[in-house]
Amino acid sequence: MSKKLSISLLTIAISFILLMPILTVPAQAQTPTVTPTQTLGSIPTLTQSPNLLFTPTPAAVQYVNPNVVTFAQLQEGKMNDKVLTGPYDYDGFGFALPADWALKGGSQIDLLLGVSFNSNTQNRSDVTVIGGGTLTVSLNNVLLTTLSLNELGEVEAKIPISSAALEAVRSDGVHILWFGLESAESCRFFGQSTRVFIHPTSFLTLPHDVVQPSTNLATFPRPIFQDSFNPDTVLFVLPDQPSPAELQAALTVAAGFGKLSSNKMIQNITTVSGFNNEIADKNHLIFVGKAASLPLLAGLNLPLPITNGQFQLANGGPDDGFVEMVDSPWSNGPHVVLVVSANTDQGIIKAARAVSTGVLRPNRFQNLAVIDQVNLTPASIPQAVDRTLADFGYSSETFDRMGYNAAFYTFNIPAGMSVSPEAYFEIVYGHSALINYDGSQITILLNNQPIGSVRMSDATAGLPINKVKIMIPPSVVRSGDNSLEVQAYLVPIDDCTPPDVQGLWVNIWDQSMLHLPQVVVPVNLFAPQDLAVYPAPFSYDPELSTTAFVLERNNLESWRNALQISAYLGWQSSGSLIALSAFYGDGIPAEERQNYNLLIIGRPSQLPIMAEMNDNLPAPFSNGSDIAIEDNTFQVAYRVPSDSPMGFIETMQSPWNPNNVILAILGNTTQGVNWSANALIDPTLRSRLGGNYAAVNDRQILVTNTLYSISNTAQIDTSELPGAVATPLLGTKTEVPVGWRPPGWILPVLGFLVGLIVVVVSIVFVRGRFFIRGNKGSHTSVISDNDGDSKK
Repeated sequence: MSKKLSISLLTIAISFILLMPILTVPAQAQTPTVTPTQTLGSIPTLTQSPNLLFTPTPAAVQYVNPNVVTFAQLQEGKMNDKVLTGPYDYDGFGFALPADWALKGGSQIDLLLGVSFNSNTQNRSDVTVIGGGTLTVSLNNVLLTTLSLNELGEVEAKIPISSAALEAVRSDGVHILWFGLESAESCRFFGQSTRVFIHPTSFLTLPHDVVQPSTNLATFPRPIFQDSFNPDTVLFVLPDQPSPAELQAALTVAAGFGKLSSNKMIQNITTVSGFNNEIADKNHLIFVGKAASLPLLAGLNLPLPITNGQFQLANGGPDDGFVEMVDSPWSNGPHVVLVVSANTDQGIIKAARAVSTGVLRPNRFQNLAVIDQVNLTPASIPQAVDRTLADFGYSSETFDRMGYNAAFYTFNIPAGMSVSPEAYFEIVYGHSALINYDGSQITILLNNQPIGSVRMSDATAGLPINKVKIMIPPSVVRSGDNSLEVQAYLVPIDDCTPPDVQGLWVNIWDQSMLHLPQVVVPVNLFAPQDLAVYPAPFSYDPELSTTAFVLERNNLESWRNALQISAYLGWQSSGSLIALSAFYGDGIPAEERQNYNLLIIGRPSQLPIMAEMNDNLPAPFSNGSDIAIEDNTFQVAYRVPSDSPMGFIETMQSPWNPNNVILAILGNTTQGVNWSANALIDPTLRSRLGGNYAAVNDRQILVTNTLYSISNTAQIDTSELPGAVATPLLGTKTEVPVGWRPPGWILPVLGFLVGLIVVVVSIVFVRGRFFIRGNKGSHTSVISDNDGDSKK
């Protein structure tokens, strides 16, 4: 071996030692660099407008003029441009106006646009383009204007709104603003494509008077839920000491509004003694309770007043429920009072369930509804296995728009039932031969989950009727209402083809059929005991009839948490009404406990039922204590003062029915209970839950599952703790858990030892090699210098 080779080997070995710790460090996830999307043209500077105040935050476009509303506000704060691409494109959005607005004349749209062409005139602002196309603007199917797109860059157009265009065509009062781009000439003759960017800072000026909204129950849930750009807020007012039925009624109404509003409403709660004019002035009010327990109702101008603590209705029943709506005498603004009441507990539950449907039928007065009976959905309703869309009441649908088209169909699966693996949807369709098959497609979704697609061709275009069977996975079907969506994305062969030529179409015939053989959902002997699956199993029942809240007495915060959770569960439900139950922690009848999945909220020491299940809890409590015992629950045990707020979320199999679960939302203080409840309400925190036990400290959540033989693994969420690193903790078992990896220090150490061995071996080898060379001629090793001298 030569001298240079030996030195090289030594260098490599040393380098190996130095680099090994770096090379063996576990790979870390790389955060991608996000390049902001650039849109053509800058957003106009709006500070010059007397109507607007523009701040750097995108959503913070505020108005000095109360008549002015931006497109961003009308679209729930969305700040993205609507982009229309020629030769033909369409887009728009729906919006609702506040129920207390009475529009006057002088309305207009200030449309702020960016216009571009992909031709050699793109970057020239001094050019007027001939044949750039037109942009039509319509409101509620009334054409407002047709704009000629012959200017590049930023354009502002002021468009008057006629009184006819302000009449909403939809029964729910939603207005539809629609834009249509047509630029066929530029596409066909100039080889350029027009693009229009409709900026979210465009705005409507809508002069109006503020009036008292209608209290007609036929338009319910308006005006309490309006879904306009103004937030909908409501305050529940309960008796100071509500009965379980009155508490149940309040939670039922809250869940109903959660369902009707997709949980967009801001709902809060107080009691009669906590009621004051300040909080009443800013909210719609919902009084829930029996007539005798709500003395504040005496001050209302009710169509059916209370006399001697009772509602008295001729020819009425003793357990009738009553729903009334009147103007709020406590508000200077346009707010109303909804009364959900009765003379008995049975009656108030009827009234609440009727409200949860979102449909109320007025009595003699338009603001009064009397509920005689509420029929819950039977456990099983005989249904035909094969039903066409026509059987469901739907007509054939024609898609003729370039781009996205969709039709929606709803079918119901009774509670406790599902479909067999043989279920399918047979789509019956026909289509034009002028479709670009490579760019067009038909997709079928069930409950927002894609389940199949259809590819079109010349062969299918030659037939007026084509049939394709799409199998339905049972796991996608849910009890209650199911939404079937048929989407068609259509692209013409010639992009410049005008849409009114009617060469682009797809027919979805009403003979399309749903084959739904129903099966009874098998009994689950091991109800899910994992916080990660929440809101299951509560959401399994479409009407929440197997869900019961268990609450503390005389604890408004406990009730407020239950109100927020019930609103979320209502949003997740798919039934036509809400039929949940509620009990106090010291008053659950023994025969009722086996019927429900229980949501227990409060401090353990104030909930006697907790003592009955304490030994089965993942983290039990000492007698009379509100601190969970976490012995061996986590690898690291900490000392925390007993008065320091702590939240605990625990789930377990019900001791009264193995098919049900118990979800305990607990804390050692009011703040601790609030933290636990917030972890189930806040979507960010909810996504971090898992296992059967979670310790909550504000926004920090530690989770584990005590059912597993390995570990008691704790996952500490430290995303909001700067500089901290979340580390999985292993338990005390000797078994190696699935997916186990060695600690990070092992590989660097092994690398160092291997490198050291290589160095030692190299040195020994080199020295030994030179020694052997020297002994060939004499007993003395001789090494020659570069100058030829010899050294002994």
